[in-house]
Amino acid sequence: MAFNLSGEGKHKFLQMPEQGSAPSTAANEGGLYTKQANSVTCLFWRQESSGTEVQMTTSQTPSKATSGYSFLPGDILIQWGQKATPGSSGSVSYPVAFASAPYSLSVSIQRDSGNQSVTIDSSTIPTTTTFNYLSSSAGSSILYWMAIGPAS
Repeated sequence: MAFNLSGEGKHKFLQMPEQGSAPSTAANEGGLYTKQANSVTCLFWRQESSGTEVQMTTSQTPSKATSGYSFLPGDILIQWGQKATPGSSGSVSYPVAFASAPYSLSVSIQRDSGNQSVTIDSSTIPTTTTFNYLSSSAGSSILYWMAIGPAS
């Protein structure tokens, strides 16, 4: 069949055998392949000239929950959540543990009335599973947070 016909060269499904290691790539070539990561077949990209290998998927299924998580290429984990009526201080547990402390962590607060601020408790260091926060006052509010760090 000719490649210039309508629908030619299109695929509905691509099946790739799992590789034992990253395949080599030549100059001006990239490689898309699968191999195991944490006992699960994942998708990888290899840059030209046998360059850097980038993990594109992970073994965990993302969660779209109010406190949830997803993954970015390069084996980066992004997590978010909220805590109703957080009080003047407390801690938050991430839905999934990071491989090491998160690279970035941010918090904000929504309050029905009055001024209230929230910060990450600087007397403690965020861990792979939790962080502590301080709020300027207790009351009816919602604490929102987001953390980005290593997935494995």
